[in-house]
Amino acid sequence: MSRPVPRLLPRLLPRSLRARVTVVGVVTLALVLGLGAWVTVRALGAALRADTQAQNDEVIDELEASIDAGVPAEALLLPVATDGTEFLILDESGFVRNASFFATPGSPAAFGFSVAEVGPLDPAGVPQGAEIIEFDATTQAELEAILALLAAEAPPDAIVDEGTFVDTGNWFESRRTIITPQGDELTVLALTPFGIVGRSVTRLSIALAIIVPLLVLAGGAAIWFAIGAALQPVQRISDEAARIAPSNARGRLPVPDSGDEIADLTVTLNSMLDRLDAGLVRQRQFVSDASHELRSPLTAVRGAAELLDVRDDLPSDAQPTVAAMRRGTERLQAVLDDLTQLADGGTTPDFEAVDLDTLVAGEIDELRTTAPDDLVINVAADPGVIDASPIQVRRAINNVVSNAVRHATSTIEVTSTFTGSTARITIDDDGRGVPAAEREHVFERFVRIDDGRTRAAGGSGLGLALVASIVADHGGTVFCDVSPSLGGARFVIELPISSPAGL
Repeated sequence: MSRPVPRLLPRLLPRSLRARVTVVGVVTLALVLGLGAWVTVRALGAALRADTQAQNDEVIDELEASIDAGVPAEALLLPVATDGTEFLILDESGFVRNASFFATPGSPAAFGFSVAEVGPLDPAGVPQGAEIIEFDATTQAELEAILALLAAEAPPDAIVDEGTFVDTGNWFESRRTIITPQGDELTVLALTPFGIVGRSVTRLSIALAIIVPLLVLAGGAAIWFAIGAALQPVQRISDEAARIAPSNARGRLPVPDSGDEIADLTVTLNSMLDRLDAGLVRQRQFVSDASHELRSPLTAVRGAAELLDVRDDLPSDAQPTVAAMRRGTERLQAVLDDLTQLADGGTTPDFEAVDLDTLVAGEIDELRTTAPDDLVINVAADPGVIDASPIQVRRAINNVVSNAVRHATSTIEVTSTFTGSTARITIDDDGRGVPAAEREHVFERFVRIDDGRTRAAGGSGLGLALVASIVADHGGTVFCDVSPSLGGARFVIELPISSPAGL
């Protein structure tokens, strides 16, 4: 027999198949959508940069065509772009020849550094012939310190201007070198702020950060309901399978009309139930035939033993042998009776409405006639009706109470109550009880658990097994425990008020 593979890792997923599939689907969906969102953001940034590059190249192409046509760099009309792009034309020494933003012609343009200009103002307020002082600053703090120093030390007719300052770390740069017809080398620059691209990427990132979780939740809900709808036939099959008694395989599972793998599985399971049903029928038929075949010779042996027992001419030493023979035949008769009942169990469950209180009281009245005179059997039965086989329920009660009669000291208490959709019959006695380790085995066939339950006690070892079979045929449960009131054994029979489907 194969053994289950031990679990090396703790269970991280829930046991429900529906929940597991939903969790896996949601995680997969989140990963796919998250990766898609990340790729989309990166692709958008790359696309915007490529568009900016292409747009700036078009403008630079036009400027290059004008320069090639002989138009001086200072005379070119540089466009003012709506996206913040600035255009500069520098000579081979790095001085500004033209710019779309305010910059002093002839001043140096430093990229990646801070440049401060100091010079006297003309009447129009524009520095003319000013001495250009260039400073390098790698941080904003250094730039502010340099500007403050210049402002403090500059003469009254000087200005501090940072109009030609360009920080290449915050700009997307397009650069092209052009040779003029006069042989001069010019550099045309297009500087687009990264903020244009960054703002678009940021807006998309925020939108996706909101949309992706919503899509994951919506997808998870869709998976949950879709799996639930797909597993509805499985739930119906499971419910029906739970109602099929172990000793009665005549019930069949409902085959869904979906035509899928679940329908194929249901057909296969029904075929298996057909084979089990046929096997149970053959087994019961064999037991029944064997019991009936043994009954006739047993009756003859028992009659002979009774005849010998009443004769007066038997030797005195033969009396114990005859008495043992009678006891043996009586026990064998009880075994055959129980075997016959087991063979019939699960085959004729004719269900009908049964007054449980009347049935319990009537069965106890009959048992009192054969119980010892000093044994008290108390009954407390609540009125109520169940759908069951009265013959089988009476037989189950008789077997359990008869077992209590054999082992009780002085008192037996029988009660029947109703709780919700279940009827409960409880039999308590003040005997030795059943050891905890043996309570799961007392309902097995031919089980004897201690000296208190030996053959001398009169049991066949099949009575409680028959009880378990009858209760299973009714879709109920039976178990053994300790009696809280009498201290001995407690047997509890629980039967559904309504009969199981398929019986």
